Amino acid sequence: MREVRVGDSVTRNSYGNDIFFRVVEITPGEEEPDARLQGLDVRLEADAPLSDLQVPPLLEVFRYRQRMLLLHHKRLAAAEAACAARSRGSSDDGRPRRVLHLDGDEEALSACLDAYRKLNIAACGYFHEEKEFADVVGSYLESHPADFLVLTGHDGAYRLPDGTYKQHHTEYLTEAIAEARRRARSGNDLKIVAGACQSCAEALRTAGADAVVETDQEWMTVLDPVLTVKALCKQR
Repeated sequence: MREVRVGDSVTRNSYGNDIFFRVVEITPGEEEPDARLQGLDVRLEADAPLSDLQVPPLLEVFRYRQRMLLLHHKRLAAAEAACAARSRGSSDDGRPRRVLHLDGDEEALSACLDAYRKLNIAACGYFHEEKEFADVVGSYLESHPADFLVLTGHDGAYRLPDGTYKQHHTEYLTEAIAEARRRARSGNDLKIVAGACQSCAEALRTAGADAVVETDQEWMTVLDPVLTVKALCKQR
């Protein structure tokens, strides 16, 4: 098997090669190099030694993406069928909804913006690494008044030497939530939706999130933030 490189699509042997990831970084490890991985379709971040990774054939990656794309289409079609309002930029009760979406995955962001359009939800979105969210969210809220703020990307729990667990990006999400609450315009009924795979829901809510991204799948997928917003629109 050829050497694993940044940008490769890989699976993990230790997990039965169940999830397809993209290698985003390779760093020296204690015994061998470690790879930082982000799900191609699920919002999961993980670490793995290079020896645990398998580079599947391109055809297998293509077939996986096609299966996931079909699943997205089915879930989005179900959400579209549930829409009572069809006018662009309107929600189920006819009131305009504006979404500001910050995403740690540029490809996922593009898919989400397309989904918002199909669901008649007016949205603008920007790609930043999760660690940058708190630095940029205030200026975006100033220039893009919104009813909903979505903060998402990739996350995942990893084990510390003392046996406890910590999330990769939950801390960055909570910092961004707190900054958004501080910078939101007075009287603005801003609803904040945040989270990714294995994010600490309690920490997000304590920081000020109104809702944590939900999923009816085994793992949180690319479109779950959009579907969570859609569900909340019905409640307002």
